[in-house]
Amino acid sequence: MKIVTKILKLASIVILTLLVILFAAARLMQDRVADIILKSLNDNISTKLHVGTFRLSFLSKFPKASLELRNVFVQSSPAFNAGSFGIINTDTLLAARNVSIEFKLTDILFGNYTVERIRARTGKMNFFTDNEGKVNYDISTGRKKSGSRDFTIDLRKVYLSDIKTYYNNLATRLIIHGAVSKGTLKSIIHGDYIGFSADGEVQIDSIQLYSTSITKRIPARLDIDLQKTKNGITFRKGLQRIDNYEFGLDGTISSENIYDLKITGHNIDISRIRHHLPDKYTEMLSEYDLRGIIVIDSKIKGLMTRTANPHVEVNFSLDKGQITYRKSDLKISNLKFDGYYTNGSKNRPETGAFKIRTFSGKAGSADYTGSFSLSGFDNPAADLTLKGKAIPGEIKEFFGLDNIYGAGGSVDADIRLSGRIDLKKKFGLSDLINLKTEGTMTFNSFSIGLNNKSLLVTDVNGNLAFDNSILARNLKFIYKGQ
Repeated sequence: MKIVTKILKLASIVILTLLVILFAAARLMQDRVADIILKSLNDNISTKLHVGTFRLSFLSKFPKASLELRNVFVQSSPAFNAGSFGIINTDTLLAARNVSIEFKLTDILFGNYTVERIRARTGKMNFFTDNEGKVNYDISTGRKKSGSRDFTIDLRKVYLSDIKTYYNNLATRLIIHGAVSKGTLKSIIHGDYIGFSADGEVQIDSIQLYSTSITKRIPARLDIDLQKTKNGITFRKGLQRIDNYEFGLDGTISSENIYDLKITGHNIDISRIRHHLPDKYTEMLSEYDLRGIIVIDSKIKGLMTRTANPHVEVNFSLDKGQITYRKSDLKISNLKFDGYYTNGSKNRPETGAFKIRTFSGKAGSADYTGSFSLSGFDNPAADLTLKGKAIPGEIKEFFGLDNIYGAGGSVDADIRLSGRIDLKKKFGLSDLINLKTEGTMTFNSFSIGLNNKSLLVTDVNGNLAFDNSILARNLKFIYKGQ
C-alpha cells in the first residue's frame, strides 16, 4: 500500500511539474511563436491578417500546441474592384472574435510550422464578386524569395460556428445574407495549389436577385470538394441541400473564366416551394396546395466577363403534379410537363428562349394537353397551343371567380395563340386577344355571365373556326334574353 502511495505521489509531482513547465514555456515562447506564424501567414498569402491579442497554450489542445487569437481581422484580397460596390465597405473578408490555430509541438523545435487545424467562432465573413468576376477571397500564396521554401498551410479541419455571412455578386446581381451555424472546412494550400472541401449547416436569411427579394429563412446544407491550381478550379463534388431540396454541381472554371459546369436538381418536391417565393407570389398562392416532383439538369459553358456571358441551357420536367384549391373540392391532377430554357446562339436575352414542349393534366373532370414557348426576351414572341374541354362551372369554382355567375355547359377547344407581346408590368385579356388566334371551339349548352350584368350569354351551341377569318357553323345562343 505504501508503495502505491509513493508511486501516486511521484506521478502527481511529475505531472504537476510537467504542467508548470508547459505553462511557463508557453508564456516564455508565445511572442516568438506568434511572430513566426503570423509573419509567415502575412508574407505568404495575398491578403493581410490582423490580430488584437494572442496567447500560446501547450495544454488546452494537448498533445497539440495552439495559438489562441482574439479579435481577428482578415482583409479582402486586393485583386478585385472594390470601388464598383459604391458605399458598401468591402475591406473585410473575415472578422472573428475567437480563432484558434493548432500545430504540432515538434514544429517549435524544428522551426518548420504546418498549420493543421483552425477554429473560428462568433464573427462574420463577406464574399464579393465584381462585374468582371474577380473576387475578394482569392488568398493564393504570394511570390517567394529565391531559395526559400513554400509556406504550407495544411488545414485538415477548419471549424466554423456562429459566423454571419454576406455574399454580393455584381456580375449576376445576386445578394445573399445568412449564417454558418456550424461547419467544417478542409484545405491544403501549397504554392499555387489549393485543395478545398466544405461540409456545414447554413441558414439563408434573405436572397435578392435583381429587383426580386426573398426574405424568408431557409435552412441549407453544403457539401463541396474542389481543387484550384494555376489552370483554374475543378469541382470534384458539389452538393447543396436547401430545405431538403438537393442540388449537385460539377465541372470546371478555368483561370481565363471559361465555365464548364453542370448543375442538377433531382426529386425536388414543389409542395414547399411557395414558402420560398417573393411575398407577392406567396400571397397569390396562399389558397392553393402544390404537389409534384421536378427534375432539373442545366449546363453553363463558355467565357464569362463583363461583356460576355457563357451559354446556358436548363432542362426541366414535372411529374405527378397536383394543384388543390382549399375552398373547393376540385383540383388539377396528373399534371406533367417538360421543357427547357436557353440564352440562345448569342448568349443574350434577345436570343433567349423558354419552352414547355408538352404539358398535360386533368382539371376537374376535363383533360388538357398543349405546349408553350417564349423567345427573344427583348421583343418576345409567344406561342401557346391548348386542347381540351373547358367547363366554366368548374373553372369558376377552382379559381374563385366571384364576378362570374350562371356558368354552365362546356366548350371543346383546340386553339393556338401566337404573336409578339409588348413588354409591360401588367397583362390582361386584351393582350391575348391581340395575338393571332387559330383553332376551333365547339359549344355544348355553354353559359356564362358577369355579376355587373354587362355580359350574359346562355345556351350556346354550335361551332366556331377561326384563322384569318371566323367561320360559324350552326351557332345558336341567347344574349340577354334575345
